[in-house]
Amino acid sequence: MTLITSEQIKACRAILGWSIKELSEQSGVSISTLKRIEQRSGYPHCRIENIEQIRATFENTDRVHLPDSRTVVIIYLDDKAIIE
Repeated sequence: MTLITSEQIKACRAILGWSIKELSEQSGVSISTLKRIEQRSGYPHCRIENIEQIRATFENTDRVHLPDSRTVVIIYLDDKAIIE
């Protein structure tokens, strides 16, 4: 699985309208870990399992696709990409 950046995590939360608490509940990653991840820019310094859980949570919404670390986010509405 490709790593994602803190900026991508924040962008996905904003797009989905999720608080850190909601992401924590959906992903199983603790609130304190999520706050620590979002405080630093770039690639998070945490267990890879946490990043995999966060990424899978976003992609399982079917509204967000994170192809690689160079793309901030792609949102799908009605099968059309509206932001790339």
